[in-house]
Amino acid sequence: MTTQGLTDALRETVDAFDGRAEPLSTSEVASRLDLGRRATYERLERLADRDVVQTKKVGASARVWWREVDGGDGQPSSISGTETLANGRGISIQFDEFVDAVTEYAIFALDPNGFVESWNDGAERIKGFESDDIVGTHFETFYTDEAVAEGVPERNLQAARRLGSIEDEGWRCRADGTRFWANVTITAIRDDDGTLTGFTKVTRDMTDRRAYERRLEDHADLVERQRDELERELDAVFDRVSDGVYGLDDEDRLTYVNDRAKAILDVDEDDIGDRLVTATETSKQFGSALETARATQEPVVDEERSHTTGVWYEYTIYPSDSGVSVYTRDVTARKRKERRLRKRVEQQNVVATIARRALEMHDVDELLDDVTTLVAETLDTEYCKVLDLDEDGEELQLCEGVGWDDGLVGETAVSATEDDSQAAYTLRTEEPVVVEDLREETRFSGPALLTDHDVAGGISVVIGPTEEPWGIFGVHDTERRSVDETDTNFVRTVASILASAIDRDERERELVDQRERLEALNGLNEVVRELTDAVIDQSTRREIEQTVVERLAAAESYEFAWVGTAGIDSKTVSMRAEAGIEGYLDDVTISTDPADERSRGPTGRAFRTGELQVTRNAQEDDRYDPWQDTAEAYDFQASAAIPIVHEDTVYGVLNVYTDRPTAFTAQERAVVAQLGEVIGHAIAATERKRALVSDEVVEIEFHVPDAFGQLDAAIGMDGTARIDHVTQVSESDFHLYGTVTPDAVDDLERLSETTETWADLTIRETGDSIQFSARLTEPTILSVIASRGGYVDEAILEDGEIGLTVQLSPHTDIRAFVDAMTDIYPQIDLLSRRQFTRDGSLAADGHHPLDSLTEQQRSSIEAAYFRGFFEWPRLASGEDVADSLDIAPSTFHQHLRKAESKLVEAALRNPR
Repeated sequence: MTTQGLTDALRETVDAFDGRAEPLSTSEVASRLDLGRRATYERLERLADRDVVQTKKVGASARVWWREVDGGDGQPSSISGTETLANGRGISIQFDEFVDAVTEYAIFALDPNGFVESWNDGAERIKGFESDDIVGTHFETFYTDEAVAEGVPERNLQAARRLGSIEDEGWRCRADGTRFWANVTITAIRDDDGTLTGFTKVTRDMTDRRAYERRLEDHADLVERQRDELERELDAVFDRVSDGVYGLDDEDRLTYVNDRAKAILDVDEDDIGDRLVTATETSKQFGSALETARATQEPVVDEERSHTTGVWYEYTIYPSDSGVSVYTRDVTARKRKERRLRKRVEQQNVVATIARRALEMHDVDELLDDVTTLVAETLDTEYCKVLDLDEDGEELQLCEGVGWDDGLVGETAVSATEDDSQAAYTLRTEEPVVVEDLREETRFSGPALLTDHDVAGGISVVIGPTEEPWGIFGVHDTERRSVDETDTNFVRTVASILASAIDRDERERELVDQRERLEALNGLNEVVRELTDAVIDQSTRREIEQTVVERLAAAESYEFAWVGTAGIDSKTVSMRAEAGIEGYLDDVTISTDPADERSRGPTGRAFRTGELQVTRNAQEDDRYDPWQDTAEAYDFQASAAIPIVHEDTVYGVLNVYTDRPTAFTAQERAVVAQLGEVIGHAIAATERKRALVSDEVVEIEFHVPDAFGQLDAAIGMDGTARIDHVTQVSESDFHLYGTVTPDAVDDLERLSETTETWADLTIRETGDSIQFSARLTEPTILSVIASRGGYVDEAILEDGEIGLTVQLSPHTDIRAFVDAMTDIYPQIDLLSRRQFTRDGSLAADGHHPLDSLTEQQRSSIEAAYFRGFFEWPRLASGEDVADSLDIAPSTFHQHLRKAESKLVEAALRNPR
């Protein structure tokens, strides 16, 4: 019953219940919200769908609503449960509270013989009886004397016993003897054994509504009479103006013909005196009407359609002793209007049916199938179709239809772009496209789907907005026929209903997908938080990788996970850690060679690009073809390959698999990509720590000729600058400390002035040496070294060249490291490589004292030491050192004090 995720309007509706379990009618909630009853009902239905409020039908059409509240014992308290009355029958507390809450209805219980057992406020208000006066009285008290005499009360009880429930309307009596028109529902109540234990009776006062309906009926009758009188008056005027009038004697000779009649009969003045059948063509129907009028001496009215002109005529034959007078007029327009009206009524009924089905159905394909059949029958066309526009906007697939050759629906597509396609033309048109004869059409020639079925004409209209259409709805026929506006509007209305149904279906699917994605994302965020803490506690790369795959495989969102690394020579991926599965790569080969099709999957692409790669549908992704059998065997839908990177170094690729079809949306990809960076950073930190404290170390010497050749300024570096220590402050920020000979000071300053990466150069003389410090931003070569867990043991800048000594952990991939250095300086030379055991003053437990420091503490104490903060007199103040680290002085002193405390503690506990 949580209200999280509700809109403000829904929360406002929940607040209307005042935190109590009291049931309220829709009108009572509407009154509290100051809203209309329909809007309130829609809000309550949405809350009921989410189980925020409960509801129950009361009477024939009313409902009450209530909200569950905390009962004080930590459990929700609702209005359920039962209590026992004196007669031993259980009546639910829920029903009692409904009864008490509803004032618009009289709701009370009867025993099996029809005597009143309970009475609510609504009953007292409507019927006027107080509870003490009516309980125990037979319910026939409420019926009129006539109804009681006819046995209506007992007949209603018998019907309720037999049918379970009945509904009745009629006059009922109040306590004061007045009558009211009531709607009554009587429902039989039976126990678990089926034994009748009584009845519930719900009565609503419908007197005002009945009076209102009567007034409406009277008003409708008045309007109809006025309309008939007006039509007769208009007919009379029309007759006087435009009727054809002619007379016949008793031998059917023309005696009089007015101008309108001459035109209708196609006669002239010379034909007067001739017999009618001689002057013009007559029909058997007219001859029969003429005989009837003479025989009965009563006017005869009839109408018929001319076979030659197609015009409809209505004629009235007035008989007399000397002959007949005939009044005739053209009623073609009226007949056409009547035909259109009948067609419109039929089409409106079909539209209402389709709209109702669209609301009731949740299967769009079933709705489209029903609609195409209904529309084809209504318009009497041979073909009806629904075309679905693909995501690329290139083709329209025939997804539903009637009349088409077998096997075409679901398989055939027409172009959404070619000029000869009626569907393509329709997509570019806001109005319906009407074709009366495709052979004479100049806008398009028609695709094979239409011409192969001998289509002559039809109507097509866009489903959805023209700027973002869903598809095309159309009807076609093999015979040329005139298309009127009624048919066109009908097709457009049906397409509009379909668009609404499809849009609602897509929104519902999107809400489901969104809920699933949110749940997966929340779970993933929790896993990432746990993993972030977990990997920090691991001491080796293998432990980090195993921890990651185990946590991901245990998460509800994923099925299994593994980490792989790529061989430089073999260019194939090998397993480093896996969880949720065993031996995944035993029968699978994944390559990183772009020429190998087995590198087209997400893992191979992730290794090559260093970026997250996703396959959202393994069964349909062509790039996953080499592993289709694997995807089916392990039953996963989507996978993500997450490069484990740090400072442009790809340590490997983490692969996760899931059976969720909506997995790896933009938000989820952002989170898992961040996970790769977290793991990469942890591995780099672990490798760096191992390189610093390991007894075994690999030392590599490089020579970089013409190191400053790409700079505009001439920097010869005639003297020597020696870098003795490098401190990494952040991923792209390093501090250098060293000594410089007097003849190299100017070149060092020129280097700082001409390059954006060198900053904060400080040079100071201490005794017989000149020391310098500098801050480097975005130094690519130092970033490469640090990202692989190495550190600069020594760097010498002399004669425009650099001599560089780097120390690395023996676990580092040395070849990959050298390749990375060569990418930065193609002219770099590898002078030597050696592995040795170094002497270090480790603590008694085998750990270096600096291991206990955080990165910030270590950076602070190193900067303080090399900048002369510990010299006396001090060569740099705390503010100077803090400024070089780009931190506040208070932060610097805090890190420094903690670092000093840890180092002193290590020295005291492990004296040498």
